[in-house]
Formats: sequence, structure tokens, C-alpha cells
Amino acid sequence: MILTLPLADLDTNGWRFVFLVALVCVPLLWIAARHLPESHRFVTRHRYEGTARRMNPRRFVFVGALLLLLNVFVAPASQLQNDFLRTDQGFAGSRITLFIAVTSILGLFGILLGGRMADRRGRRVVIVPGFVATAVFGAAFFATDGVPMWIAAALAAGLGSLSIPALGVLAPEMFPTARRGTARGALSAVATAGSVMGLLGAGTLVDHLGYGSAFTWLALAPLTAAVLALRVPETSGLELEALNEERASGAVPASPRAPLPPRHRNP
Repeated sequence: MILTLPLADLDTNGWRFVFLVALVCVPLLWIAARHLPESHRFVTRHRYEGTARRMNPRRFVFVGALLLLLNVFVAPASQLQNDFLRTDQGFAGSRITLFIAVTSILGLFGILLGGRMADRRGRRVVIVPGFVATAVFGAAFFATDGVPMWIAAALAAGLGSLSIPALGVLAPEMFPTARRGTARGALSAVATAGSVMGLLGAGTLVDHLGYGSAFTWLALAPLTAAVLALRVPETSGLELEALNEERASGAVPASPRAPLPPRHRNP
């Protein structure tokens, strides 16, 4: 999508071409979905008895609060970035593409480093600084211009992305296999609610205070999430069954390579 932004400058309706290009990916998604295998844990759950099926409500509220607070800031920051660059900074479509491409490079290294640190040092070590960097440098991006704006955007992408790998695996790790999909879907709904709240709040604040002050106030949300994240349970190095007590009855095999017992049918 970023590479297609120059198409928006071709005509007053050029923005339609940007979304038209995205349609090319639809057949590719359909082909990929047909070749996705079922996970071993999902298959095992249907062959063994005694798998934990309850979803811990405290865990759900905790993870949901993190996602909601983060998206209150991230969603409007992402959606209004181009508008800010175009209206306040006078960037054309091609210059916006260049800006996003250059400042997003550090994000690639941040994701790779964050994933490695999350497995070696723990989830909390990367989630907390990632949230803080997202808030501080994300707000600084909207409050500055010139070279400082480029630096703030690059640091927000590089350091903020440290939390992405750990946050991505935290939700699946916190819930049992039998409820993992349900929990993830519900958490996505909570995150979407945070995005809606952030967009509505940002629109009102930007109209009354301007971009800089608006996102300074919105940055309080991810900073609050960073404080909550200090209590994130360390899940690195632990099996999913151990985290969710799915082997409490000894029914689920410890290793994914363990043979499955034959099915018993009632006469």
C-alpha cells in the first residue's frame, strides 16, 4: 500500500487506484488458506479428554486492557499520519511514500530484535519499553517538524516495534487450546473498540487543540498500558499446556510428537 501512494497524485480520483491494487492479494489469500494445515494441539484436543476448556476471566481482562489502551493511541496515529504530513507539513503523495519507507526501516530491525529478546529475556522486557517508546516518540512526531520529526518517527517505529512479537504471542499463550480462538477473536474486538475510541477522541482533540497537543494527551493511554505491563506474566520457555493446566489430568501428551491413542467407539 505504501508503494502505491504515488498513484493518488495522478488524478483527483487517484486514491481509488491505491485500493484497487490491494484487490490483487485476495486470490492469493484464498490459495494460501487452502494449504494451511491444522495445528497439532487443535487435533489433539479432539482426541483426548481432560483438556482445560475454561477461559480465565482475569487474564482476558488484563490482556484486553493492554490492547485497548495501546490501540487508543496507535490507531489514530496510523490513520492520521498521512493527513498530518499532507495538511500540516505540505507533503505530496510521493514524499509521504519516501517518509514512511525511510522511517519504517528501523521497525524491521525492531521486530527482529524484539522477538529474540522476548524469547531470551522474557515478554515484559520488550513490551514495557515498546509501549513507552510508542507513546513518547509517537507523540513527538506530531509535535515537531523538520529533522526532529523524521527522527521521532524512526524511533517510534524502531523502538515501538520491540513489543510486537511478544504482544502477538502473549494472547495465545494465556488461554487454553479449546478457547484460544474464541479468546483471540474477543480480544480483537476489544482492540477494535480501542481503535474506535482513539479515532473518535483524536478527531475531536485535533479539531480543538491541533495534532501536537491531541496526541500528547492520547499518549497517556499507552503509557498507562506500559505500567500495567509491568505485571505481565513471563511465559517464555514454558509449554502452552503448562501455562494453561491442559495436562493436569495427564490426558494431553507432553510432546507434540507423542503418538495418539486409538479412538474408542461405543457399541
